[in-house]
Amino acid sequence: MEKESLIPRIPNLSQPDQLSTLSLLECPNHWDLIVIGGGLAGLAVATTAARHGKRVLLCEKKSYPRAKVCGACLNGNALAALHELGFSNILDRYQAPLLNKVHIANGKRHLELNLPGGRAITREKLDYELALEAQKLGVTLLQDCHANLDDCQSSTTQREIKLTQGRTTRTLTAKLIAITAGLAGIKLPDGTTPAKVAPHSKIGMGTTCLDPDANIEPGKIYLCVRQEGYLGIVQAEQGVLNLAAAIQPSLLKSPRSFTQWARETLQLYGLQINLPCDSTHWQGTPALTRQLAIPAGTRWLAIGDSAGYVEPFTGEGMAWALASGIVAGNLIASHLDTWNSECEKHWITLHRSLIRSRQSGCRCLAWCLERPTFGSFAMSVVTQFPWIGGYIVSNINQPTQIPSSALY
Repeated sequence: MEKESLIPRIPNLSQPDQLSTLSLLECPNHWDLIVIGGGLAGLAVATTAARHGKRVLLCEKKSYPRAKVCGACLNGNALAALHELGFSNILDRYQAPLLNKVHIANGKRHLELNLPGGRAITREKLDYELALEAQKLGVTLLQDCHANLDDCQSSTTQREIKLTQGRTTRTLTAKLIAITAGLAGIKLPDGTTPAKVAPHSKIGMGTTCLDPDANIEPGKIYLCVRQEGYLGIVQAEQGVLNLAAAIQPSLLKSPRSFTQWARETLQLYGLQINLPCDSTHWQGTPALTRQLAIPAGTRWLAIGDSAGYVEPFTGEGMAWALASGIVAGNLIASHLDTWNSECEKHWITLHRSLIRSRQSGCRCLAWCLERPTFGSFAMSVVTQFPWIGGYIVSNINQPTQIPSSALY
């Protein structure tokens, strides 16, 4: 179960635009597309479909702006997807720092690699701004709303979905449901959430803080590796420090608090950050690495983390979410009026070729991070042969090639 966020709010820039509020009672009964989850994948698929004239309802279980556990780093692949959506200006408006280096520390060994490009922005800001853009394109937003497909019916032309907002519960219909509800997903028609969690999967922890005295270099990602997991730090917009960790769940059961572990990790590697005083300022996630065997069913598609996620936090998760949202949005826009089971099979094929193939590299990196001794050896090899590190970084940042079969 995801923990409620008690992360201190990041200071707001002046924002004349505000998200409109809608109650579930006011919602029309039928939509072209209902998107469940207002993260990057949900916002990408909603805006893409809305641009092509589809009537889209996007349901988010919390209220914007809200904090999310995330590395806050948009790599080259993610930047390309954001540009494809037409929203790169968000990064400039917030003066999101450019990223040019990653520093990996593992025991006594340190490795620094150049990055071909990237930007750092907290998800609180990025998701809020993307929600504003979605609203401008005609997407209807429903906040503080929970959803499930359990006991809901489908036909050859539409799918039911059960929505709850406060004490109000209603069943709406749509030609298609896009499940973009993050790691937890939602209950499917058979009452299950069948994403298979990988054995020994880590959980995520994250927070943000402001510390003008921190010795964190702007433009550099810090990755601190320990036996129990790893901690990543980057300076995002307005000098905010974003910290995200992937750790073994057993660490939260130890006598010391997670904040103590984080402070020990920073001290171990000579990083000076005045962290929040206790663990209530950290937000957690369910198990990270998981895979949905079949990311589609009768008039529903799973997109983004709901279709599967592989750690570590390399910026690839955000890239996968944005890219898959664009691909799914184009597929929906072009085939919605004639939707059938072949379209669902096509999405499964697209997801496997575009996303799962890219996840293999992250699986290898995660394997190394789970074995600090081997990871230290791998770092020594990369130090001797820098082209290996350059090749890995280049692959991670390579933009996703969207096939013509997915274009509107």
